[in-house]
Amino acid sequence: MTQSLTYVENASYGHLLYEQRLIEAQSVSQTNTIRNLGGQTYLIADEGPPISYGDIFQAMSALTDNRVRFPPVPPSAMLVLAHLVEFYYLLQARWLKFLPPVKEPLSQLQPSIFSVTSIHWKIDYSRARLSPAEGGLGYQPPWTTMQGVCQVVSNHLQAPSPKSAEVLEAVPIAPEIV
Repeated sequence: MTQSLTYVENASYGHLLYEQRLIEAQSVSQTNTIRNLGGQTYLIADEGPPISYGDIFQAMSALTDNRVRFPPVPPSAMLVLAHLVEFYYLLQARWLKFLPPVKEPLSQLQPSIFSVTSIHWKIDYSRARLSPAEGGLGYQPPWTTMQGVCQVVSNHLQAPSPKSAEVLEAVPIAPEIV
């Protein structure tokens, strides 16, 4: 499955560009060629072609020295399991009410979810890339999706562990002056 994803910093950048264009459009000037963008919507995505979740899984496994692993799950087995869950759910709901109900998250595993999870998306953000004079934002995403994945993993690995956070809480930051 491939989808156009958006790294959070690209989304922030898109929001800031939109705000900047709104402010520029309000400036009273004879040479102001920027159109008022108020109420317009723009799609924002990462630079480059969409990547697959397999690419993300592989990058996360490699960047964490295999501490993060994504075991392969055969889709046909999951589909058979989804049909069994749906059959049990309908059986319990309609006729055999004494059976225990299917609990979350297993109840979400239904055959209809496979049509939603197997789609391929490519977002066209060409309208946001247009120059401000043409009615766009002038959006040029600074990060690709893979760079965003690498940055997220890097941030996670550099974050203090919960154990070190407990140590920091135990140490008084500013001792009381007696």
